[in-house]
Amino acid sequence: MLREAGVIQVRVRGSQRILSLRRDDLDTCFPGLLDAVLDTTPGLIET
Repeated sequence: MLREAGVIQVRVRGSQRILSLRRDDLDTCFPGLLDAVLDTTPGLIET
């Protein structure tokens, strides 16, 4: 889904695929999403 939305860049290096987050594009498509995820209090995340 994220690749199709254009917020993940995929580079192929031999047999490996390297994924990079395109932060500016992610913020344009889904404003505030990454900040909300990164600011989540660890106690709210179930293990």
